[in-house]
Amino acid sequence: MPNAESIRMEDVSEAYVRALCAVNGYSITKSNHDNDGYDIEVECKGQVASDSLRYSPMVQMQLKASYAKIKEHPDGSITYPLEVKNYKWLIEPRRMTPMILVVFSMHQDRGLWVQHTNDYLKITKRAYWISLRGRADTQNTGTINITIPATNILTQDSLREIMLKISKGEEL
Repeated sequence: MPNAESIRMEDVSEAYVRALCAVNGYSITKSNHDNDGYDIEVECKGQVASDSLRYSPMVQMQLKASYAKIKEHPDGSITYPLEVKNYKWLIEPRRMTPMILVVFSMHQDRGLWVQHTNDYLKITKRAYWISLRGRADTQNTGTINITIPATNILTQDSLREIMLKISKGEEL
């Protein structure tokens, strides 16, 4: 029996990030246990730039994928209802390794998730990222709506910029 749709969606979102890592030359590790709030870890070996303060920067990512839960706004931003337990992991300011939320916006039609021709293999739609580190705690018990700006689309360039900021000790 094939995997459930939610697992398929998670796998496509991970493939999207893996493709960005491959292009940038970054290593990716999948978490064996989702008991610390992240699904994958991305690492750039060595020095990212000549002015980097830290070698081998790393970022942990909590991956979410949806076509139904994401609300797209006219300004290009999105809102995603994140479970409070996940929110609490992401706001923790004392984490050694920075962690970001990555929300992959998918088509409802599964046939559009991945497209293949003789010229390309394309993963459709896009992923957004946001750092929630240091945000205020919530009294919500179920979910909390997270709005991610349109400028925070996860691309090979934005992933490189994230790693550069981490290597310089800057906040995301």
